[in-house]
Amino acid sequence: MKSPNDKQQRLLLPILKREPEKARLTVSLAADVNADLIEYRRAYHEMAGAEIPVDMLVEYVLSQHMKRDKAFQAWKATQSGLTE
Repeated sequence: MKSPNDKQQRLLLPILKREPEKARLTVSLAADVNADLIEYRRAYHEMAGAEIPVDMLVEYVLSQHMKRDKAFQAWKATQSGLTE
């Protein structure tokens, strides 16, 4: 019998990352933006083989956009300590 410290033993479940705290946001989208969002979700499912909830898709798209926006990141860096 192997000891619990044996490096060959491990659970099948990977180490889970703690989900960040969520804030609820209600938005109204233009009909064409909403349609594209639904189509993007469908394309993701076909190409990646996985379902993704719309709220997760929106969060990821917004997050990636803000991370890549150099002007926003530069502005944000100047705001440290100035926000509430």
